[in-house]
Amino acid sequence: MALSLARDLLYRSGMGKTAHQRLTGWPALLVLGALSGAPAPASSLPPGDVVGTAPRWRLRGAWRQADGLPQDSVLAVLQTKDGYLWVGTRGGVARFDGVRFTTFDDRDLAQLRENEAWSLAEGDGASLWIGSYGGGITRLENGRATTFTARDGLVNDFVRVVARDPSGALWIGTDHGLSRFADGRFTSYTTEDGLADDTVRALHVEGSGDVWVATNAPGGQPLHRVRGGRVEAVALPEPRPTAPVDKLLRDHQGALWLASQDGLFRWAEGTMSRFDTDDGLSANVVRDLHEDFEHRLWVATDLGVDLFTGGARPFRSVARAGTDCTAVVRDREGSLWVGHRGRGLERYQAGLFTTLTSADGLPDSDVTSVLEDSRGSLWVGTARGLAVLRDGGFDRYSAADGLTSNRVGALAEDREGRLWVGTEAGLFRSSSPGSCPGCRLRFRALGDPRAFVRVIHTDARGDVWVGTNLDGLVRYRGDAARAYTVADGLSHGAVRAIGDDGAGGLWIGTKGGGLDRLRDGRFTRYGEKDGLPSESVQALYRDPEGVVWIATRRGLARFADGRFTAYTTRDGLYASHAYAFVEDGRGELWMTSGKGVFRVAKRTLEQVAEGKARSFVSTPYGREHGLDSTMGAVGRHPAAARTRDGRLWFATIGGLAVVDPARLPVNEIVPPVHLEAVRVGGRDYPPGEAVDAPAGRHDLVIRYTALSFLAPEKVRFRYRLEGFDREWVEADTRRTAYYTNVPPGRYRFQVLASNNDDVWNTAGAAVEMRLAPRFHQTGWFYLAGAFALALAGAATQRVRVRQLEARERQLAARVEEALADLKVLRGLLPICSACKKIRDDQGYWNQMEAYIHDHSEAQFTHGICPDCADRLYPRQARRLERRTSPAAGEPTTPPEALPRPG
Repeated sequence: MALSLARDLLYRSGMGKTAHQRLTGWPALLVLGALSGAPAPASSLPPGDVVGTAPRWRLRGAWRQADGLPQDSVLAVLQTKDGYLWVGTRGGVARFDGVRFTTFDDRDLAQLRENEAWSLAEGDGASLWIGSYGGGITRLENGRATTFTARDGLVNDFVRVVARDPSGALWIGTDHGLSRFADGRFTSYTTEDGLADDTVRALHVEGSGDVWVATNAPGGQPLHRVRGGRVEAVALPEPRPTAPVDKLLRDHQGALWLASQDGLFRWAEGTMSRFDTDDGLSANVVRDLHEDFEHRLWVATDLGVDLFTGGARPFRSVARAGTDCTAVVRDREGSLWVGHRGRGLERYQAGLFTTLTSADGLPDSDVTSVLEDSRGSLWVGTARGLAVLRDGGFDRYSAADGLTSNRVGALAEDREGRLWVGTEAGLFRSSSPGSCPGCRLRFRALGDPRAFVRVIHTDARGDVWVGTNLDGLVRYRGDAARAYTVADGLSHGAVRAIGDDGAGGLWIGTKGGGLDRLRDGRFTRYGEKDGLPSESVQALYRDPEGVVWIATRRGLARFADGRFTAYTTRDGLYASHAYAFVEDGRGELWMTSGKGVFRVAKRTLEQVAEGKARSFVSTPYGREHGLDSTMGAVGRHPAAARTRDGRLWFATIGGLAVVDPARLPVNEIVPPVHLEAVRVGGRDYPPGEAVDAPAGRHDLVIRYTALSFLAPEKVRFRYRLEGFDREWVEADTRRTAYYTNVPPGRYRFQVLASNNDDVWNTAGAAVEMRLAPRFHQTGWFYLAGAFALALAGAATQRVRVRQLEARERQLAARVEEALADLKVLRGLLPICSACKKIRDDQGYWNQMEAYIHDHSEAQFTHGICPDCADRLYPRQARRLERRTSPAAGEPTTPPEALPRPG
């Protein structure tokens, strides 16, 4: 920002290209300091742009015809206000959402007469103007195309470029003149109207409505301006383009840039400047220009893409394509899109990390350790030597400087400022402070040259402790050495980490013996039984609060208040095996691992330790963030460092990675959400219109998308069909919703989406739906059915009443018949005078009891009358009569008390 401001001030002061090109690095800061009164930075580390540690642009994706692009020759790229990326090719136009292409060509659109889309311009609403070579101009809106050609008044059908002015009028440059299209009418300009040549190659529309026009005019005067409907020739100062101009751009400072096949030209305040490969351009043939939302200028050439940065070489290469770059656009999230002739579409992204390798001056890309000394110099150990970063470049140290072993494993600085270097073949110490002005260090060996040194630590008293691969621990007090081995109580001879305990003692992490605490000459061992996740300790870090953090092979441990708390991947740790620690000064721990760099907020780890939370979140970083390798340096120290400017440095086997945590990017761009296709019952409906579906089987297929290009694979969706779904459906990354046999009714489908940083579009996109019922599902049908049921019920009731009445009559007849039978009993009955049997109507003789039982409701029982009793049982009858003769008012003996005959 400071450099940019200083350059802007010089531009506006009229110092021109020469002064501007000299303004870079420290001179820029000094100029800015003089202008603002601000002092220069105190750190001796140069600015990122000077040392090459500015974020580098990396290829993050490439698409060709096999991936859905209509054709591999890209001619135009445009991002419209709705967030879509449009790509014009020689085989048609494609709309891209980061995951899939939707193509539009003459097979899809009958109105599209030609597939070669040379130019794109955004129209009103959701419309897009397509300039095709040989097919005129086409307006595309909601999947429908309307084409205008020479038959409609266009000056020529071979369109090279289209642009819209602030009034909404469309300007069309063709092979035979210029046309303006407004209110359905064309106005044309040719050589007869003042153009020097009819072939229009480039247009630029000013906010005032004036139009700059570049043609194929001979004699080096290709530029015209249309003002108030009149064409004016514009005389360009020297040096002026002598080859065709393919792009015009007015930047935010008011300078007009002309991209030609003979270099890049900048015209400002009457002065013309020319830039070519000597100024950093990848090629002299410039095809396209783009100024992004940060007012940075991007240049597409025959061989790559370059960024205008100013300075002695004002252009810096971003992408060396090796083939024609025909279009360049930076989208609203910061991705850089590059179109190629024959190589399709590519996306570049600035990495959060910058990785320095042997190509930047390091002895080797396999970096083992990194250390900032007390004077601000950055020392880097590699597998092939030692280097120090000074004045924007690396100075190397090797055997010629006394380092007989180039495989550096550990670095440290003692109280005198001397540099200690541990290697796989011994320990070395510089003879003078590491950053003595104007001197080159010399090193001498200490101790056993066979020792494999893994870690070096300077304690609070100034003693230097050296941890070896197998031989234990060595303390240097001055030149006197004292060894500590397993025989002295050290739990294991392979020492991997050393740190102060804050109370005059040391923590020592070993490969297989756990964690030792050395105090007053005695070792105390801690292992898995004490709460460590593993007894193979990799790194130690004691933070400013006195908490000790321990990285092991199977998780992370925190030691505070006399107890250990273990953290594993089940709790949220990104990688079980962390290799190195560094804190960023903002409460975040950063760690290297075999899966990349990751960070965790200490606060969340403390909450887990206190029982206030069950888990925490790790934020990982990998190749997509700028790391050349995700594998950190293992078993070397220090493998991570924080310099005084706040940047964090990490040793990896693919280079030295650096990041500024103060500039952690957060994608705050709310992703636009769109419905792309709506299908109901096998029929397609325009996604932007309400659905009124006829009766039938209502199976729904709804395709939606969200436009976030930084990490489209991390875009998340949720949707619901109001009136059908009770809750939101979490769709994760799926971009299609399916519903089967939805009942008729009125519904509203709504979909929401979040970007890669969990920023949600809470409005989303929605569509209203009316699903018509079949006849048997309508209210009239139900009403008619209810009426029919009522009638059926009434008829049934009437039939039932009639049945009951008939039954009643039948019963009445039977009663009458029974009564008639009873009346017969009262009449004359034939009865046998001897046996007393009765003859029935059929002539059969029946016992009297049976006949009466069948023809009445009478029941029979047996008794004996007094006459029969006297006749049959005279003695018993008299005795009983005397015994039971009642007093006055008492009952007599009933006949049942008498014995029965026989």
